Amino acid sequence: MKHSFSLRVRNADEVFRKLDERAAKLIAETGAGLYQTAADATPVRSGRARANWRCSIGRAEYLSDENTDFDSGRGQAAFQSVSAGDVLYVTNSVPYIERLENGSSLQAPAGISGRALSVCRVNFESGEYLP
Repeated sequence: MKHSFSLRVRNADEVFRKLDERAAKLIAETGAGLYQTAADATPVRSGRARANWRCSIGRAEYLSDENTDFDSGRGQAAFQSVSAGDVLYVTNSVPYIERLENGSSLQAPAGISGRALSVCRVNFESGEYLP
């Protein structure tokens, strides 16, 4: 004897819309968290490396400037329009970022990105970024 089961959801479009919104919010929060964690892990002498973390959706931004003022809201602002399926980028293009990443600073002897990604992954998996 075969059994079949059918589930009909009257408001399926609304359910999927809300799921997409929640996924987008989770992705945005995770991206902003990665930005903040990378900045927090960045050694500070002048503040330039910390201030030059960039956030973008869809393509990486390879920009740097002389700015030394860190923008703590940059990640949230950059990722507020993200959609499920978008690719997020958190980049830093100061000329000496590779040396810092390779542990040239006593403030971050293990580098920056590995620690930032690890913290971000733990936060994501624990549900810390859940809206």
